[in-house]
Amino acid sequence: MKDKEWLRSELEKIYIPYPEEAFVEWWIENDLLPPENVPLNEATKRRKENKGRLYKKSQVSWSKTNPFKVCSVCKESKHITNYHTRQDRCQKHGYLHIMSKCKQCAWIATTPMVKRKVYQGDAEKRGKKAKKLLMKYFDGCDRCGYKGQPPQMDLDHLNPKEKSFALSSGVLAHKSIDEIMEEVSKCQMLCSNCHRLVSSKYEHHIKDDITYHPINDKVLYTMSSPEQDREFLRRDSQ
Repeated sequence: MKDKEWLRSELEKIYIPYPEEAFVEWWIENDLLPPENVPLNEATKRRKENKGRLYKKSQVSWSKTNPFKVCSVCKESKHITNYHTRQDRCQKHGYLHIMSKCKQCAWIATTPMVKRKVYQGDAEKRGKKAKKLLMKYFDGCDRCGYKGQPPQMDLDHLNPKEKSFALSSGVLAHKSIDEIMEEVSKCQMLCSNCHRLVSSKYEHHIKDDITYHPINDKVLYTMSSPEQDREFLRRDSQ
């Protein structure tokens, strides 16, 4: 097993925080909303003229004193925190620019509302990288020493009563580094075969009439050997 400091440093390479400037709240906290009577840019004016919808005042419809905007799709007046930022325009002008559609209308009806993004990159890839990293940290099954592929290796909680969440790739993708480090300290890594033996919830799961593999391979022999029943793991225990 590797050092915990090594694990934390490697997790920091995977869990890269999403920039705060990507959220409307950051621009509000830093008082970077557009002032009153900001004129529309020329591209927006031409687009509205071509569609016959040129505004009489030719100004943005929201400002610092009026942080509400009408969505171009649902036509509802919503607070600016319900809109995504336009990063390129924000950086160019130095104050907040938001999308014309609200967050809800920006996604199709069958897609659930997007959650606040915490880390950069794809969540699925991040979870798989974290699982592989934990495999390097534990360096194989603690019971038989087998080193397999990610689907073959499980994180087993030594005491299920202390379990906060499962350390699967899907769950790992959305947890913080501190949460992962705390949960890893409660676990051991087992191959899927040993995990089922160790976590068996049957009172008599060791059968005398089963012949275990009489082979010289230490890994396979240990994998097939019986495991002492841990009574406190069973659901019928008090």
